[in-house]
Amino acid sequence: MKNESTKYFFDKTFELLHRKTFDTYRVSLHNPFTIFDELDKAIIKFNKKRIKHFDPTVTSIGIEAKGFLDNSFIDDVFHFNPFSKKHLIDVLESKCIKNQKGSTEEV
Repeated sequence: MKNESTKYFFDKTFELLHRKTFDTYRVSLHNPFTIFDELDKAIIKFNKKRIKHFDPTVTSIGIEAKGFLDNSFIDDVFHFNPFSKKHLIDVLESKCIKNQKGSTEEV
């Protein structure tokens, strides 16, 4: 029984923490720079059919990215030239969050 429990623990740990997973249960270690990189990679993988469902995988990353944009400290960290912060929030909401529930269209 101890071996089965140990195997289960390590299998679950691998699944939740592996760097190549986009699992929503994965520990969030993102900062404002890395979240947009992960969002880009997720959209590319979705378009290549390596991620089968846009929601919740890409949607959850988009929500996390929007969370960074909603904070005022981001203005000291990022320069959005030539876009405005509002424009980026609108793009995230229209392409990654609101209109994607159950959708399989390419972004």
